[in-house]
Amino acid sequence: MILPPLELVKISWKPESLEPWVELVESTKKIEADVGRGDAYLKAEEKLLDVVRSRNFGVLPALLQKRVAVRALTQLWLDHSDVLKRLMSPRLLEIMVDAQQPRLGRVPLLNMLQLYFKEFDRLDRYSSENDDSLREVFEDLLVDQIQKVENLGEELTADDLISVVKQQGDWILKVDGPAQLVKLAIKNGMTLEDAFSKFGLKGFDSGRYADVCRAHYYIEKLHEIDEQEWSPVFDELLHHDVSKAPYGREGKRIGHAALEVLIDRVTEASEAWQDFMLSLAGDPRVSSRVKSYREWWAPLGEQRVEKVRGWFSKQDLRLFLQALEQYGEATGNSELKRMFPARRTFLEGLFRLKMIKSTRLMLGSKAEYSVRKILKNELKVNYIKLDGQLSDKAIIYLDCGDFHLIEGSHSFKLWVYLAPPSRKYVGYEVTSLSHFDLTQMVPKSYKKEYPSLEYTGIVHSPSTWQNKVFEFLSENGISLDVEALLSKQDYRRYVERFGLPVVRPAKRFVSRVSSESANNVGADYKESQSNADRDQSVLSPLAIQILLYLHRHPDSKARDISRHLGLPLKAINHVLHLDLKGYCIQVSNFNWINSGEGERELKNSGVLGDEE
Repeated sequence: MILPPLELVKISWKPESLEPWVELVESTKKIEADVGRGDAYLKAEEKLLDVVRSRNFGVLPALLQKRVAVRALTQLWLDHSDVLKRLMSPRLLEIMVDAQQPRLGRVPLLNMLQLYFKEFDRLDRYSSENDDSLREVFEDLLVDQIQKVENLGEELTADDLISVVKQQGDWILKVDGPAQLVKLAIKNGMTLEDAFSKFGLKGFDSGRYADVCRAHYYIEKLHEIDEQEWSPVFDELLHHDVSKAPYGREGKRIGHAALEVLIDRVTEASEAWQDFMLSLAGDPRVSSRVKSYREWWAPLGEQRVEKVRGWFSKQDLRLFLQALEQYGEATGNSELKRMFPARRTFLEGLFRLKMIKSTRLMLGSKAEYSVRKILKNELKVNYIKLDGQLSDKAIIYLDCGDFHLIEGSHSFKLWVYLAPPSRKYVGYEVTSLSHFDLTQMVPKSYKKEYPSLEYTGIVHSPSTWQNKVFEFLSENGISLDVEALLSKQDYRRYVERFGLPVVRPAKRFVSRVSSESANNVGADYKESQSNADRDQSVLSPLAIQILLYLHRHPDSKARDISRHLGLPLKAINHVLHLDLKGYCIQVSNFNWINSGEGERELKNSGVLGDEE
């Protein structure tokens, strides 16, 4: 007998018919959540909540003698942030463990593991100034308690976190646990999700511990990203919680690690990479007292900071030229527009010749508005504000090693110096300057510091101003690649009209430390030296003495050198931070060591003698 095919029966449920089913589902969920929460549990929970409300903490030692109360407390830590804030401290953990001999129950242990992976480094927010790190206390407590659980099989059980921690707790429950987990995953070709599953963290991959794992994973990815482009990894690293996540055991953060990777990877960072660094850490060309510098740049070391400052010099130059060009276009100033190509070729030529060591951008309020308009209000570089009659000016200071320039827009002169102007006017701590400062005080202080050195202020007269620069420098023993600083057409005209400049014998060069710190250092160190000798050494005798001391006593403080040489600490710090920049390195404990360049300079000076 062949039966006819069954027809699907379609049932049309009225909305009111579904209401009991919804209620049943919700009721089932509530029952599931309340499993193990009998009257004793609920009473213990209420007593704990009453402690939070009344702040009657004295009843806790007796209350936590009961296992049901410990189970309720650990669950409340997970469910209520206010309870976690009020009832969490290293001392309370100690009381709880002492009351629950020989060990905590399995459910409280699992709750505490879950809390650890959920909060991780954020646990230290609940430590007072006098307490130990709560995270570290938590780690030690969990490892100790889990070791007291009866022996488990050797194989990892992915769904049993206690089993995993019992076997892997010596590294997984540490501040650098996320870093080790990521290295393990990468080494074995695993995704992070696979690693979470293998080590029993699958249900905890939305907590802080997992977030830090992902941050470490991003750091590894930084070794592979394109050097010229903005990477999606940057977007992740710019999240506050990611960049400030812990990295290693030296107090560094993920953001520090990211900066170190990028700085060490390239000789010259692209604009995209520079933009990321500025967005994350701010401009390093600020006073060392500024919070952003202390927080982000100081931990990277002086060598990395100097490298980045050099990169941002190009950014300053670009902004200066943009402001210059924008003004010519906006105002219809035909003279400025006509002069712009030559000034751009000259300044960019200095950069291409790698002569520019550092820069300092200065903007008047109107110039700042123009630059912000170009950058759509994303001006991140640090600059000096120009006051008064300089409101419409953009000015840039250029350290070119053998000479120094202060160049400005409009009718501002091009000032050429043979030694660095006082840091009082171009240092990173300077925030504002006036026309009087730049045109009167800078030259005046320069002549006081370097009485034997010349300077000049050059008006931008068409077709002659470059010649005045070249002639001034050549007369002082400084040779420039003229062809690289002029357009092809201007170069032909220049040679036809002036010929190539003849570099004369160098004049006497006075080391800045011997003039600026004359009162501190003493006459024995007031020596001058010719530019012809500077290829072998630009260092004063005092600088050589400091290098020699650090060669014999590495990792010393400035005050140790001061006592040894019998000179004021101010003079020693001046030489260390200025004349010996690049020759010495200030390490994390603020002590000093010689760099490789410093050791080479010391060797070339011949003072080591039999120490070689």
